[in-house]
Amino acid sequence: MENEGDLGAAVASCGALLHRVSEAVALIGGAILIGAMLFVSVNVVSAALFATPILGDTEIVEMMGAVAITAFLPYCHFERANVIIELIERFVSPRTTVVLDFAAGLIFTVVAVIILWRLVAGGLDANADDDATMFLRIPHVIGYIGVIIPCTLWAVVAFYVNITQWRQVVGTA
Repeated sequence: MENEGDLGAAVASCGALLHRVSEAVALIGGAILIGAMLFVSVNVVSAALFATPILGDTEIVEMMGAVAITAFLPYCHFERANVIIELIERFVSPRTTVVLDFAAGLIFTVVAVIILWRLVAGGLDANADDDATMFLRIPHVIGYIGVIIPCTLWAVVAFYVNITQWRQVVGTA
């Protein structure tokens, strides 16, 4: 049983690292969102005062928004801040709640992996086709890379959460 203790320590250590990385990525996402807000503000002022809006503003803001939103997913999942139907949990035992949480975690992991898979496929296609935005000609692959990185972290966090939830299901946590 000593290995179980070592495994528990390794899982906890990995979890602490994942938590710190998820927090940092979420903070970066927040900074990107603030940058998008400032960019839109500058664009509005430029259009109002000088009658010259910034060309391609929507292209930049949509890429920044996509990266920011994706950057929040790992931290949100790690903190289990996703929408949970608590109504059902009121009528079942704590053990059933743990099993339901594990099942929901598995579904989240599958969703994260499918989204990551499709993002990678889309990014490879965009790169092969040299897709770019309409006005500024920013390669779409840049946006894909910006969301693939935090989505990969999300999938890893989801897998980690599954491990910890499984340990609760079998009673070793």
